[in-house]
Amino acid sequence: MRANSKLFLQKARRLWGKVLPMILHSEIVRELPASPVFFGLFAFGVLSLLLYLTLRMDRD
Repeated sequence: MRANSKLFLQKARRLWGKVLPMILHSEIVRELPASPVFFGLFAFGVLSLLLYLTLRMDRD
């Protein structure tokens, strides 16, 4: 039983040695292609347009 657990721990360390840097790297590299204010205004505009069209279709 001890040999299996020791082998498991060795494999787990090796795996985390490869996975952890990838996770850290992916978190560091993430950047928005535009400013957050632009995204907010753009989303507000699109959702407002969709709401307007939905309410307009309901009237007809």
